[in-house]
Amino acid sequence: MEIQIRRLFEKQISLKYPAYAVGAYLGLKMTSSILRSIVKKVRILIQKKKVREFIQQRDANLQNLKIPTPNLSEEVIRLVLDSDITNLKKLLEAKTVTSVDLVNIYSKRVQQYGVQYGIITHLKYDEAIEAAKECDRLRQENSPLCQLPLFGIPISMKETFEEKGYPSTVGSSFRINRISEEDGFCVKLLKSGGAIPFLRTNVPQAAMLFESANEVYGRVQNPWDRTKYAGGSSGGEGAAVAARMSPGGMGSDLGGSIRIPAAMCGVYGFKPTAQRTIMSGHTLYSEAFNGQRTVLCATGPIGKSVDDLVLFFRQLSDPQYLQKFKLFEKDPFFPLQQINEAELTNNKKQRRFGYFKTLELFDCTVANQRAVEIAVEKLRAQGHQLVEITLPNVESISEGFIQFLVADGFEGIYDLLSQEDTIQEYMPINFFTSTPAGVKRVLSFLLKLLGQKSTAKLLPQTNRLKVEELNRLQYQISVLQQQYLRVFDDYEIEAIICPSFGTPALPHSSSVDSTPICLYTYIWNYINFPCGVLPVTKVLKDEQHLKNTRNKELPAKRVDFYMSQNTEGLPVNIQVVAPPFKEETCLNVMKMLDDEIQFYKHNSYPELK
Repeated sequence: MEIQIRRLFEKQISLKYPAYAVGAYLGLKMTSSILRSIVKKVRILIQKKKVREFIQQRDANLQNLKIPTPNLSEEVIRLVLDSDITNLKKLLEAKTVTSVDLVNIYSKRVQQYGVQYGIITHLKYDEAIEAAKECDRLRQENSPLCQLPLFGIPISMKETFEEKGYPSTVGSSFRINRISEEDGFCVKLLKSGGAIPFLRTNVPQAAMLFESANEVYGRVQNPWDRTKYAGGSSGGEGAAVAARMSPGGMGSDLGGSIRIPAAMCGVYGFKPTAQRTIMSGHTLYSEAFNGQRTVLCATGPIGKSVDDLVLFFRQLSDPQYLQKFKLFEKDPFFPLQQINEAELTNNKKQRRFGYFKTLELFDCTVANQRAVEIAVEKLRAQGHQLVEITLPNVESISEGFIQFLVADGFEGIYDLLSQEDTIQEYMPINFFTSTPAGVKRVLSFLLKLLGQKSTAKLLPQTNRLKVEELNRLQYQISVLQQQYLRVFDDYEIEAIICPSFGTPALPHSSSVDSTPICLYTYIWNYINFPCGVLPVTKVLKDEQHLKNTRNKELPAKRVDFYMSQNTEGLPVNIQVVAPPFKEETCLNVMKMLDDEIQFYKHNSYPELK
């Protein structure tokens, strides 16, 4: 017995050393983690100080600019601010104004309102005024360059486009010193068409949210109501056009990032088929993010009319402009396609279009449905046939798009934001990517018991995907593309008229718990169909709700609450969708509708305060 006790005691002594080692290792790991967290916080604090100095310098430079008031009447200045680019071209040709006048008029408005609305990142006044002087000189000489689509017109650019001498922060505090050494190809192409990029506009942190806020340039406020978001990720661009700080400009769209801001701000936006657009010169987020090819991003314009969208489309897609550049610049792997002029100006009678007013997975508001009804009746009045359609496998698209977003555990974006914390609007994505798969299964079961079936079904699908799972997802996309092409064939339709979004603009930060309303835009990104939005109507007093929804879960209740927060009078757009590479058809149908609706002949642009 004594020997057994001695052996047990010796065994315990021998085990205590490994226990000490394990304890020491865990202690070091914990200490290391705490130290890394402290170091990160210190770095963030230091960087915030640098950002404050950066913004103070930006603001000082902006306010110190001596921008002359053009020698024009108030009536002409007002006409300039209200005009689309197409009309500005006429004013330039008639010598009513000069390009210098245009740069000064818009720059002065940016100087007055741009920072307080969170719309701008930088005003490129010095470069723009020199370019404007050169355009005016060439116009005096009757140069053939004056016939270029955007000649002498100041335009704005989303901050994600590379421009020489300016940072493309993508809303990241640690990228304020990442200065582009030359213009990106998209900017070069627009300049070759005579455009004068004079303004850079704000985006969300990492440009992956449908409302625009970051800790560098602040939060974009909607010109129609400063308590509402302006959409994202091209939120500054949509707001700049609606606020008449820019006559038009460029955005980019991965899940609705052109169309959402255009819809929230009551202006026009167009997303082409991804392979018929220019992505070269759109800044590098991270290798992990830019390398993905599951759902392709597209660049496109935001403007004040469909005519303006066509002007941008010509300059960005017409081979006669693209062929001037070298192969490596224009991306030889995207096909050059001649613009179909006959389709762009198609005025045939008795054409056939499809439409839907809402989707059962998440109903849109009464106001958004009424906007579709208005558009449908306008087309019917012109003698066209309109047939109500049903979209196939909407739930599969919704699930697939979410899987795509978090397929890499969001590492592509976390790489970009590796040195900083994400803003609160990323809370749902952070939860999805950081929660272990087993915990998600448990939470899914509990949510199902609580009646939150949609979220319960979604949670298990937000895990990081293996290569074979991602390949399977990509195959499913190709199957869905074929199914949606069959919709056009089976219904014998040329285009689809549908809601531009689930709601009008909602209060700031409401994107945290209202994500399903994006369904109406990302459907078309997922299957890569071209689409555009245009303003139709405004929210009526009795439409400030979502009580019409068939979905009674928490997100719908939150949207109903947000809709009650004084949304009366906000603009409501509709969306036009065409088959892949049928951009001309999409723009043509948008033009037909715009000619009949003429939103800004019956409504004024918002007055800034």
